[in-house]
Amino acid sequence: MNDSVSCLIAGDDPVDNPTDLAVTYPIVEIFHSVQGEAFHAGIPHVFIRFGTCNLRCEWCDTDFMTFTSMTALDILGDVMEYDCKRIIFTGGEPMLHDLWPLHRLLKARGYNLSVETNGTIEVPEGLLDWVCVSPKDQMYPGVKIRQRTGDELKCVY
Repeated sequence: MNDSVSCLIAGDDPVDNPTDLAVTYPIVEIFHSVQGEAFHAGIPHVFIRFGTCNLRCEWCDTDFMTFTSMTALDILGDVMEYDCKRIIFTGGEPMLHDLWPLHRLLKARGYNLSVETNGTIEVPEGLLDWVCVSPKDQMYPGVKIRQRTGDELKCVY
């Protein structure tokens, strides 16, 4: 993280809770790209790919067990390197983690927040601007889908 970004995000903002800055998350990668799928296809986003998942889909392209533990402050610093205000939390399964600290830090800076989730964990009301549910209950008969609503349904089998 460069010094100018560090000065902007090091807790000087009155909306920053010091506890939020120190929360850690398992992050596989953070990158900027054009969304290639579904409703937002063609729109640039910053992707925050979380490690860990509660399912083991054979076709998954993410090595979600290999990740770096990053603080919310570090994640914010990486995100601010890109000239893009749209973020997608993806995985792994982002909803395994408390996203409220990241929500507060990113929303205070004008970011639009989306998630791609397998739907096994309910998304708290008001946490995200866009929810894409990609249920896997057909592949895992014992899995209960708890997220019954969303902005988008993506079926990958």
